[in-house]
Amino acid sequence: MIPEREYLPFMPGWTPYVMYSIFIISILVFLYRFNYNLKVYDAGWRTYFYGIYTNLKAEFKERTRILLTYVFGQKKLLRKKFPGLMHVLIFYGIIVLFLGSFLIFLQEDILTHAGIKFLKGGFYLLFEVVLDVFGIALIAGSLIALYRRLVLKPEYLESNYADFILLFALFFMGVSGFLLESIRLSVTDVPWGGYSFIGYSISRVIKIENLTFYRSLWWIHAITAFVLIASIPYTKLFHIFLIPSNLTLRDAKPEAKMTTPFNLLELMEKEEDFEIEIGVSRPSELRWKKRLEIDSCVNCGRCQEVCPAYSAGRDLSPRIVAQNVKTNLPEKEKTLINGVISDVSVWSCTNCYACVEECPAHINHVDLIDDFRRYLISEGKIDEQKITILSNLDRNGNPYGIPSYQRAEWVKALNAPVVDENPEFEYLYWIGCAGSIDSRAQNITKSMINILNKAGVSYAILGEHEKCSGEIAKRLGEEGRFQQIALENIEIFEMYGVKKIITHCPHCYTVFKYEYPELGGNYDVIHHSVFLNKLIRENKIQIARPLNLTATYHDPCNLGRAHGIYNPPREILKMAVNKITEPIRRESRSFCCGGGGGNSFYSVPEKIKISQLRIRQLSETGADTVCISCPFCATMFEDAKKIEGLEGLSVRDISEIISEIMENHSD
Repeated sequence: MIPEREYLPFMPGWTPYVMYSIFIISILVFLYRFNYNLKVYDAGWRTYFYGIYTNLKAEFKERTRILLTYVFGQKKLLRKKFPGLMHVLIFYGIIVLFLGSFLIFLQEDILTHAGIKFLKGGFYLLFEVVLDVFGIALIAGSLIALYRRLVLKPEYLESNYADFILLFALFFMGVSGFLLESIRLSVTDVPWGGYSFIGYSISRVIKIENLTFYRSLWWIHAITAFVLIASIPYTKLFHIFLIPSNLTLRDAKPEAKMTTPFNLLELMEKEEDFEIEIGVSRPSELRWKKRLEIDSCVNCGRCQEVCPAYSAGRDLSPRIVAQNVKTNLPEKEKTLINGVISDVSVWSCTNCYACVEECPAHINHVDLIDDFRRYLISEGKIDEQKITILSNLDRNGNPYGIPSYQRAEWVKALNAPVVDENPEFEYLYWIGCAGSIDSRAQNITKSMINILNKAGVSYAILGEHEKCSGEIAKRLGEEGRFQQIALENIEIFEMYGVKKIITHCPHCYTVFKYEYPELGGNYDVIHHSVFLNKLIRENKIQIARPLNLTATYHDPCNLGRAHGIYNPPREILKMAVNKITEPIRRESRSFCCGGGGGNSFYSVPEKIKISQLRIRQLSETGADTVCISCPFCATMFEDAKKIEGLEGLSVRDISEIISEIMENHSD
């Protein structure tokens, strides 16, 4: 006897007609809701599929790599091992069992009319083994999910009746499938039954041969499957389609690059008057791709768990923001800001991108929040703190409010060449507002200038020509002011032939690298951690001795998550100190210092400062020195350690350490 697949054993001859009638109804229900959702996004089938086709055609290899990595590889989900395993089991259980059902349909309802059967012999036996393995996977994944929601109940994970119904349905599909298999094997007792090893094992323990029970269970199993298919666009299961769609349709830009609602240069070239409306206050003002992106949120809470603002007790949860917008997508003209989302929530965000990094649905919460900020700015709905910051940028060219002429005065004594005096420089050393004005950050500037001088680097500073990079204006939502500042800086850069820029400020680094190119400013931008590491490797800096320190390194958000720069600072420290101990929250999971997104210059209600939470985490490593590579982190941690009573904990930039221990160091 040749092993082969039996088709609908013990079922009446009319079964296929009823079964496929119900299946067609479930597909129609599915398509009806899918079409409704597309209308909510203000997209149609043509727009949706054309967008997917266009992006795949333009970047087929990259988009395919992303889909393989994040959809089939489950990369982000596996960042958390236990829930990641749960999702992998459910995901592949559903996928493989669906493919198994499709192969049966393909053979029995299509190819059989041509006399073709492939579910036989060795392939069929392998087929049975594989289906049993992934049936177990589905059951195990469903049980883990139920255990998490019923027993573990992590604080960030919200559950509702729909979640439990869905999980019990998936669990039932797996269990009933094996039970049907066991009854079939009890009745037929075929020689190859052992290859269906789960059903066969059950049939040896519980021998059920009641065909009425079999037929009843079979219909319940089938109808449950069809109901699940029909329910996909109505439930969390819709993310099966939405997340791959989001990954394919999303703009090809780095996640930490902000959106650009208009281009001031292009608008200025128009002869007629123009009026700009920017920001988002209603769902209708979101692009359709952004609406689809928000709709892919499954309320898993991973973003909330890693959010520093939420941890500090601020009125912000990226999960709640996404869910509130998602819930109100059909109400296209509903006011969102101070309707369902408070302006305090909007200003509580530090733009650290921890939520974006963690989100398995690849939602960019920061882009959404920054669009809300643009609306508040454009409508003048801001408090005195933000007004003062923006006024300082206008009057003084910096957010601190220090007169512009004072900015470069103190640097003159540091023997740093200025562009007017050294027109043949290779690198422009961009000091930045913090490095020029903040007393703590000024020491980083001194250290860098000392290093650059001793290493014989061909560089110059702008001196009195330097002003803010505009990053804070961009982050606060003042797009027009940012672009004006950027265009003025680009004009100065062109005047002095700037091609390469070194900066110790990750915020300036990010804005130069990601935002200036859209306005015509294309430069080779290098963060000082990368540049210092390069100087050491090329023996242009020689370390006299490593310091007898136990150091821990804090990854700045605008350097780590924004650009993936994790190793260069650590490579420097390995040569510069005797011992390094790492915090639990590090690299892509680093915890914000609290200074990003303009938060260094204004305050919001909170239970504890974000910087305090982070300095505690760093002090728990047992290190005596916290090493940083961002002037804002330095300032935030200096204040936090005083509040926490950790005055003995030193906070030092990597440039300060190198400047101290490099050979021929001069004070």
